Amino acid sequence: MSLAALSAAIAAGGRRPWALERRRADLLAYVLAALGRGAPISAEQLQALGGSSPLPAPRRESLDARAARLARPQLVPAAGGGSVAIVSVRGLITYDVEYQPYAVSTKLLARIMRGLAADPKVVSIGIVVDSPGGAVTGTGDAADAVFAARKTKPCMAIVDPCACSAAYWIASQASEIVAVPDADVGSIGVFMLHVEISRALDKAGIKPTLVHAGEFKTEGNPLEPLTEDAKAFWQKECDAIHADFLKAVARGRGVSIATVRARFGQGRVVSARDALDLGMVDRLLPSDHAATRLQAGPRRQPRDGSLAAVFRHALAADSSAAADLERRRRLLLGAGRA
Repeated sequence: MSLAALSAAIAAGGRRPWALERRRADLLAYVLAALGRGAPISAEQLQALGGSSPLPAPRRESLDARAARLARPQLVPAAGGGSVAIVSVRGLITYDVEYQPYAVSTKLLARIMRGLAADPKVVSIGIVVDSPGGAVTGTGDAADAVFAARKTKPCMAIVDPCACSAAYWIASQASEIVAVPDADVGSIGVFMLHVEISRALDKAGIKPTLVHAGEFKTEGNPLEPLTEDAKAFWQKECDAIHADFLKAVARGRGVSIATVRARFGQGRVVSARDALDLGMVDRLLPSDHAATRLQAGPRRQPRDGSLAAVFRHALAADSSAAADLERRRRLLLGAGRA
């Protein structure tokens, strides 16, 4: 995959439902409008759309190599045998574009989670989440795979520092959610976006004509204003997906759908502390203490130092990223020494 493939996927998904944090939705509208005009999208814009704290790449590592590395779960030897699996969920959620930290594929994530759940050598799973959400397609399947995995072994979602919308849909299915104190959580909602470019085309002297068969075949196209009938149809689709979203979160958090609807932000992003009060996460822990939750399997714990070694490789960086690496090392190991 590549940034070009990600741009193409965003353009293709313009008229599909999104479960994306609102501030990124504003940027999505800009990106879709630019793509509709044929304007290029920079890596910085895609980075801003997909995540808040992109991982530094090691010296001499290409973006493609880093994306391939982050796409693989990291298996860490556990004391007494077996492994702890660390899964990365970073960037804009898409169905089939895997290019972390810019984008993560729900199709691949579901396959990974099912494989880890079925692997008897894996004794627990940590899902490190930093995503504002993204496309709805495939999100429910990935969430179901996380929920199924938690029935066989502990699965902990670590929000560091963002799990919003589709990303929260997925994280909410873990056995437990731990968030860093300054995390953003929630944004439980769905939207569809119509970007009309007819006036821009008029200014450019371009007048397209659509010839179609089927009354609604071209409904919602960007060349014409959105009709009231089309808007009502889209609203119905959003409502149905939102109902699925609420049902999944209620299942994952062990509460009623009414509780999720009334208390879990109603589409807003909430702070980590508010999320804890509302029952959206289980606890807030500094990065250097979250490891105790990941290591809390009933029989086995990772060997001292092994998780740190994995993250030194997975998040490998130069001196400018030393502080970030130390924080993440302590996230998965530090508290185990307390």
